[in-house]
Amino acid sequence: MKQWLQLLRAAISPKRVWQGPLVESARSILKPERVLSAKQAAIVWRMEAPPPEKIMLRYTRATLINCATENRTREYMWYLVWLFGFSLRAQRARTGEFRFKSPCFDLEQDWWLDPSENFWANRYFPEGYYLIDLSGKGEDMPHDAQEEKIKALGVVKRARSAMVTESAIGLREDRKTSLLGNWYHVGERDPQGKLVICGKFNGRKGFWIEREDPQNHDPNLRVCL
Repeated sequence: MKQWLQLLRAAISPKRVWQGPLVESARSILKPERVLSAKQAAIVWRMEAPPPEKIMLRYTRATLINCATENRTREYMWYLVWLFGFSLRAQRARTGEFRFKSPCFDLEQDWWLDPSENFWANRYFPEGYYLIDLSGKGEDMPHDAQEEKIKALGVVKRARSAMVTESAIGLREDRKTSLLGNWYHVGERDPQGKLVICGKFNGRKGFWIEREDPQNHDPNLRVCL
C-alpha cells in the first residue's frame, strides 16, 4: 500500500505541463502498447482528432518515466489515453447494447437511464490525455477507506466511471484485448448517496453499471485513478 501511495503522489500534477512531440515521446517512455493517441481514439469513436498543436500534456516526463518503471513490476497498468470526455450514456449510445460484438453495455442494466440519474449518468468531463492505472487498487476496502488513502495524496482523485469505461473501450477496440478483470471500479456517488460501480466486461454482455453501499467491501470492489 505504501508503494501505491508513493506512486500516486507523483503521478498527477495539474500545474505542470510537458510540451513537445507528445505521442512519440510518450510511446518511447511507456511503450506503444501503453499509449492510446488522440488519432487512435478518434478512429475507435468515429470522431475527428484534434490538431497536434492544440494538444498539451498535463504530466511531466519524470512522471511518465516513473509510471513506466512501475509497469515493469507488473503490479501496475499505467496507460496514457486520449479521452473525448463522453458521459456513460453517450458511450452507451455510441457502442450499442447487448451486442454479440463487444464492447457494449448490458441491455439488462438500464436503471441508470432513468431521468433521476441524470446528475451523474449524463456528466461529461474535459477531453484530453489522461494517465490512468487500470490494475484496480484498494481491493477489499470500503469506499471511505479508499478515499482517505487518496485524499492523503492531495491532487489525486479516483477516476470517474465514465473515464474508466471510455479508456477500457478505446483500448479494447484498438488492441482487441480486454483489460479489466472480473471486478468493479468504484466510482462516484449517485443522488441516493450510493456508489456507482462499473466493470465486469464479460464477453457479449459488456459493461455492467451497478449501485453499491459505501460500507461494503470485497476483493471485487476496486478503484482506478
